[in-house]
Amino acid sequence: MSFSFLGYIHIEPISVTISYIPVLIAACLLGPIYSTVLGAVFGIASLWKASAFYVSAGDRIFSPFLSGAPIQSFLLSVGSRLLFGAVVGVLYWAAKRSARHQYLFIAIISFFGKVLHYVCVYGVMGIVFPEQGRGVLDAFEGFLDAGDLLVALFTMLLLAVSWKVWNMPQILQYRDFVRLKQSYSGSPSYIKLVVLSIVLLLIFAGMIGTYFVNRIRYMLLAHGVELSEKASHDLTHLQLQFLFGVIALSLIVYIVSRGVHDYIVYRVYSSMDKDGLTGLLNRKGFSRIYKNLSEKIEFSPEQPCYFMILDVDYFKEINDKYGHPQGDRILKEIASCLKETLGDIGIVGRLGGDEFLMFTHTPLPQELFEERVRCLMDKIQGIECDGEKKISCSIGIVSAWELASEEFLYHYADQALYRAKGGGRNQYVITAAKKRVLK
Repeated sequence: MSFSFLGYIHIEPISVTISYIPVLIAACLLGPIYSTVLGAVFGIASLWKASAFYVSAGDRIFSPFLSGAPIQSFLLSVGSRLLFGAVVGVLYWAAKRSARHQYLFIAIISFFGKVLHYVCVYGVMGIVFPEQGRGVLDAFEGFLDAGDLLVALFTMLLLAVSWKVWNMPQILQYRDFVRLKQSYSGSPSYIKLVVLSIVLLLIFAGMIGTYFVNRIRYMLLAHGVELSEKASHDLTHLQLQFLFGVIALSLIVYIVSRGVHDYIVYRVYSSMDKDGLTGLLNRKGFSRIYKNLSEKIEFSPEQPCYFMILDVDYFKEINDKYGHPQGDRILKEIASCLKETLGDIGIVGRLGGDEFLMFTHTPLPQELFEERVRCLMDKIQGIECDGEKKISCSIGIVSAWELASEEFLYHYADQALYRAKGGGRNQYVITAAKKRVLK
C-alpha cells in the first residue's frame, strides 16, 4: 500500500511507476495466494487514490464514486490487480519448478512485470469500459522508454537477488524456525487482539484526519480563504491518504521489527536447542517444541499424527570400519533426508548417536505418511560409504489420535523399532498406542 501511495516517480525527463513491484516480490517469494491478496490491496489503494475530485478525467474510471459505473470501476481497480497478482503468482510458481532454468525464467517474468500489469489493467478496461479505446496491445506502449527500461532491469535484478537470498541455507533454516514457531504460538486470542488493534488504529486515524482537516479549514478561513465543498472533500481525502500511508509504513516497521526479534530468538534457539552436528533439534529442543505443539493439534482417528524413531542399521560397524568422519557425514546426510522428506509436516530431532526422532504436526492419512516413509528410506539407501556399503535404517512408528506424553509415544515407537530390527532391519513397523495418557 505504501508503494501504491508513492505511485509514480517523476524526475524530469523520466516518469516511471513502481507500484506493481511488491506484488512481484510476493509472487516470487511467497506464492500465488499471497500475491493475489496483495494485488487486491494494491487495487483498493488505487481505487482510493482515484476517488478525489482533482484527479484527471481518465483516472476517474477507476473510482466507483466518480465514474458513474461503480461495478465496472471496482472490477477495473481491484479485479484487474487481483488478476495481475494471480497471473504473476502462477508464472513464478511454474518458473521455480524448473531446476535448470529457474533464474532465467524468474528474470524474464520480472523484466516484463510492468507489461503484465498493464495487460491485466488494459484487458479489463477494454471489457468494462470499451469506450476508452484501450486494449491489451496498449500495454506495450512506451515499454522501451529509458525510464521504464531502467525500472525493468532494476526489477529483474531485484527479484533475482531476492530469490537467491531467500533460498540461502541460513535463511531456509530461519524460515523453518519461524514457520515452526507460528505453528505452535498462534492462538485465537492473539489473532483477536491483532484484529482489534488494527480496527482501533483505523478509527483513530479517521478521528485524527477529521481533526486536522477541520483545523486546516479553520486556519484557511482565518486567512480569508473559504473552501468549496469539492475542495474540502479533496483535503479530507489527501489527509486520510497520508495517514493510511503512515499506517502502512508503520506496519512495515512492525514486520521488520518482528523479523529482527524472531531472528534473535532463532539465534538463541540455534545455540541451545539444536544438535551441533546435524543442525536438527536436540532432545531438549524436541521435547520443548513437542509439548507446545501437541497441545494445539486437532487429532482424529482418520488423520492421526505420528511419532517416529529411526536407527541407522549397523552404524557401529560403519564407524569402526570407515572411521568417525565418515560416520558423521552419513548422519548429516540422513538429517538432510529427514528434513527434505518430513520437515514440512513435522519436527525432526536427533536423540544422540545414530537415533533420530520425528513428530508430525500435520495430521494425515496413514497411506500418505507411509509414502513419505518409503521415500525417506529410498533416499537413505542412496547414501554411499566409500562407494561400497549402502546405508539402510530401521524405523519404529506409533500413530497418535489423542493427546499423549512424549514418553508414552516414545515407548510404543521404541517397541515398533525393536520389531523392525528383529525382522531383519531395513524396514519400518507402524503400531498404535494402546491407551490414552493425557499430559
